[in-house]
Amino acid sequence: MTTTTTRVSVIGLGNLGSALASALLNSGCDVMVWNRTPDRVDTLVEQGAKAAATLRDALDHAEVVAFALPSYAAIEEAFDDAISSGWFKGRAVVNITTGDATQARATRDKFVAGGAEYLDGDCGSYPSAIGTDNSLIIYSGPRALFDRLSEAIIAPLGRDGAWVGEDIGAANSLYMATTAFFLNSVVAYFEGAAHADHHDISVQAYADYSVKYLDTVVDLIQSSTPLMQSHDHAGIGQAALAGYLHAARTVEADALAAGAPTDLLSVTTRSFDAGAAAGHEDSEVSVLFELLRGRPASDRKKRFLQQMRALGNGDIDGVLEHFSDDARYIDMNDDQNPLIGKAALREWLTAFTAAFADIEIAINSITSEADRLAAEIEIGAFYTGDEFGQEAKGRPVVLRLSLVDTYGEDGLIVQEHAYSDPDALANQIAGALSERSVS
Repeated sequence: MTTTTTRVSVIGLGNLGSALASALLNSGCDVMVWNRTPDRVDTLVEQGAKAAATLRDALDHAEVVAFALPSYAAIEEAFDDAISSGWFKGRAVVNITTGDATQARATRDKFVAGGAEYLDGDCGSYPSAIGTDNSLIIYSGPRALFDRLSEAIIAPLGRDGAWVGEDIGAANSLYMATTAFFLNSVVAYFEGAAHADHHDISVQAYADYSVKYLDTVVDLIQSSTPLMQSHDHAGIGQAALAGYLHAARTVEADALAAGAPTDLLSVTTRSFDAGAAAGHEDSEVSVLFELLRGRPASDRKKRFLQQMRALGNGDIDGVLEHFSDDARYIDMNDDQNPLIGKAALREWLTAFTAAFADIEIAINSITSEADRLAAEIEIGAFYTGDEFGQEAKGRPVVLRLSLVDTYGEDGLIVQEHAYSDPDALANQIAGALSERSVS
């Protein structure tokens, strides 16, 4: 696929959608555009785009369909009928709509069921940056699809188009986290501007110095990253938490004396106070990451319940997001042949959910201590596969499992041991169990 021959339809011409279409036109793509209201179409037609009379015309034109709509609800409203009618079959879909990971997975499932390939993305830059070196679009989904579209679609939309993971929800999750940082920074910037104004400092002088201050923020991020990865925040001579706490108290006192607002600054000071109260005054300020992330045993249990819920819903990505990339799954009935890595786990889960339909999970017990979680579960399902050499007859079965999960410092499962009774399951599949029951 090359940038000079790729047929792309851009659906929805809001500010971001129009910017996507313009960038693809500039790269030489054969671009058709469609919008519910035609007022934004003419400008793009003047740039060389083709105007679709209907949504069906736009989809018939396309090898690739790209859109950035106001919400995932808008995607559903715009495309559900087209998906069910098969109009997306054989197309590659690139969705750059802001939402969360759950919405991304549900939307992916719809498009894939309709015969399309699907990448989900999110944009952290203003529309004016699209197609430039300052564009911040990230993507998640099948790596093979991302690679295939890289030259024709990804690169023209911005130099930094980055693939962040196979999990279709990864782009949205990363966007949510980084946007939380950005939004807090927005409020902090304007609160600081008000502080400067109370001291009769000009807006321009404040802006100029703030831009220079961003270099310090970059230094903080770069120096903190390895400490956060290692979870070792011993002083490295950069800036201890105690120094940040002293600065925050000093700045807050000055703002209060000047009559300036301190809403966000007060929250920040309390965070430094909490770190000091926990005995981390001499640690690097990155130690706040550990206090904020938490990940206590109760959180681990919550994540295990989410994992089981995802399995019950057939959401394989939702199960795998709880495992590290090189996780090991060890069936203790065959402990010499562990599954290693997410690809192997995905293959196994796909086969399992194909063989056992209408899954219901009962969790009889969960305990967590140190880096481990143990659970006793029962999986009720209808057998529809070909395990144990038995014919698929839709028999109801109950699989009883004991799971022992070991977690890494990032809170993801690095190893899972599973204990079960395969003979009991085989007997059920053969017809020993007459009716389905999950206690």
